[in-house]
Amino acid sequence: TGVPEGWFIQAEVTSTNDGAGFNNWAVNNSSNAGGQSPELRFNWQPVFSEGYSRIVTPAIAIEGNTQLELFFRQRLSNFTPYTFEFAYVEVSTDGGDTWTELWSMIFNQTFGPVQMQLPFDLAGPADTLHIGFRFSGNSYNIFNWCIDDILLRSVPQEDLAAGDFAGPNLLVATEPYAFELDVFNNGQNTQIDYTVKLMKEVNDGDDVVLAETPGTSVDVGQTVTVNIP
Repeated sequence: TGVPEGWFIQAEVTSTNDGAGFNNWAVNNSSNAGGQSPELRFNWQPVFSEGYSRIVTPAIAIEGNTQLELFFRQRLSNFTPYTFEFAYVEVSTDGGDTWTELWSMIFNQTFGPVQMQLPFDLAGPADTLHIGFRFSGNSYNIFNWCIDDILLRSVPQEDLAAGDFAGPNLLVATEPYAFELDVFNNGQNTQIDYTVKLMKEVNDGDDVVLAETPGTSVDVGQTVTVNIP
């Protein structure tokens, strides 16, 4: 059904097929990336033997923010085990003239569906940002690349996230218990002063604190495991 309104394509390919590189991208009625239908898809047809095809978002206002984070879902569906195909995620602050790579992968195996989280720093302040998704190589050697739920945000100063949680399924009052929670620092500052609480949800909404413990220091981009209690 074509590309989303405001998006555009940059391509340089070798092919005898009309529209190759420019007509591979389209919104498709599928949910292979793990989100809800529809989703964005790069398809192997029309075939090009070499070169690249990049789909680019409209300009996104970032108001001078230099610490950003990109989220999206994706699935890369491979056809042959060659190692000459690549997938790239890139950003541009000059309207698409030059690009900075955030992530790449050799397209020689199926990957996903997976939720991606790519934090990055810009070299300097900018008013707008474009995001590009680029396939490079022989399109015949893959099936497709599906992308969905793209979100760009500025990285907050303080942002702790709860990760894996482990512990007993049943608590016995006369027996000791221990729980473990992974805490990830997704913000811009090292976190020292925080508390981890084990809560019991009750019907009237007045939740009960079963145990709590001070958190341990966690650096930016790092994960620590906190024991409760």
